[in-house]
Amino acid sequence: MAVKADTQSHSINANHPPLDSTLKDNEFDFNASASVSGEFLTSSPDKTSQKAYQQSEKRKTSRRAYEQSEKRKAYLKAYRESEKGKTFRKAYEQSEKGKASRKAYEQSEKRKAYKQSEKWKASQKAYEQSEKRKAYQKAYQKAYQKAYRNSEKGKASRKAYRESDKGKASKKAYQKAYRESEKGKASRNAYQKAYYEIFKNTCDREQAKIAGKQAVDFVRESNRAKNSELESIPISPLPPSCLSG
Repeated sequence: MAVKADTQSHSINANHPPLDSTLKDNEFDFNASASVSGEFLTSSPDKTSQKAYQQSEKRKTSRRAYEQSEKRKAYLKAYRESEKGKTFRKAYEQSEKGKASRKAYEQSEKRKAYKQSEKWKASQKAYEQSEKRKAYQKAYQKAYQKAYRNSEKGKASRKAYRESDKGKASKKAYQKAYRESEKGKASRNAYQKAYYEIFKNTCDREQAKIAGKQAVDFVRESNRAKNSELESIPISPLPPSCLSG
């Protein structure tokens, strides 16, 4: 009986591999399957088998196929457009690691080669002509010009230009064009009317000028005319009663 039992035990062991070996094989298959779906298990008692698989061509092929799959692309797109993805990307871009990574990428040969490709040129051309780009440029220029005008450098630059020969010539040409425009005529008429009415009653030039300027300011605000020069606006002849004074 002992011989028979031993024979049966040997037969069972021959037909079935050891339990420990079976578990390891199953775990190896599970890790291989998980890697294809994009998930990786790092806790594995069989590190040698796992390392061998990760370095194998089979693993590289599986990973490459997953990265190029429509499922992977759809997942990445959905994540990028989600609030969580936007928040993570913004935080990463502002981090030291993100800045260093971006700088390294910009200086890489891969980036240089991409900038010379037809794909990049087509992408840039499409972006330059897009409404998004135009809106961004308009907003940026407006904000930049406002900040520059209010800066000490901007004020000094405007003052130097006004006092230059070119600035004076430009101002003179603008005044002439403005006087001949509809806005200029409306401002001049408003100035003359207000000036004459006040001066006729008071014979006070300063008060008349103030009234004329206020009238022009009202017209400018209504018509949104900018940078008008009140000094170049002619006034109506003085009433005879004021000439003697």
